[in-house]
Amino acid sequence: ASARDWQLWLADARKAAAAGLWREAIHFVYWAAISRLESKRLWPADRARTPREYLALLAFDDPRKTSLASLTGSFERTWYGGREAHETDYRRAEELAAALISNSERAG
Repeated sequence: ASARDWQLWLADARKAAAAGLWREAIHFVYWAAISRLESKRLWPADRARTPREYLALLAFDDPRKTSLASLTGSFERTWYGGREAHETDYRRAEELAAALISNSERAG
């Protein structure tokens, strides 16, 4: 994820959402959050890491853990699980990502 700037992932998410491509929009917004966290050196970059491995890298008591767990679950259900995504799913994913991005900005 860090090979690509988080703002580009977020722009792609918003373009996909504008086109009603909710599944793709959730995919992009998830990677925007991961890329942002990587850019703040929360963990070393590793392109082979899975969403569950990213989640496991956060300490149990990290305040971002709950938001990242919810975002990861949404991403996995729609992207890997094939569940149909809707606008409300995307809006919730974007809210979670925005909180993670915002917390990253304050932390670093």
